[in-house]
Amino acid sequence: MPPTCNCSNYCSAMRSPAPSVWAIWSIWDRSAGLSATAAKRRVNRLRRNGSILKDVSIVDPRRLGYEVFTLVFVNLERDRRDIMQNFKRAIADNPRILQAFYTTGDSDFVLLVVSRSLSDYEDFTQSFFWEKPDIKSFHTMVVMDNVKLGFELPIDD
Repeated sequence: MPPTCNCSNYCSAMRSPAPSVWAIWSIWDRSAGLSATAAKRRVNRLRRNGSILKDVSIVDPRRLGYEVFTLVFVNLERDRRDIMQNFKRAIADNPRILQAFYTTGDSDFVLLVVSRSLSDYEDFTQSFFWEKPDIKSFHTMVVMDNVKLGFELPIDD
């Protein structure tokens, strides 16, 4: 497993280091004995075989005016495939929904939604939830602090 990066690249929304691809290759070079070229080949192979789904930059949401994160627990009216698929499409099409999970338990879905303010979130709920007759209920938890936000997975060699 590559060590934690100590590079100075610092571009995460929640203040965690997010090294560039070149910094990652450099780390692999030092820790695993891989040259930058070999590390690049490894990353390209991981892209081709589908292990790397997407390359992203994590942007500070405050710099774009987004101050409020909410976790929204949603229950649909019925458990029907068409209702479920329609709701999944609506989630995928909405850029304000950063993450969405289809879950078991008390809620059908858990969504992470970003808003500029609480009144902006209220407007979002009216346009997104209240306009959909297949939504039985939803409840919201406002995030007080993003303690950890990331997409890094532990990688075993």
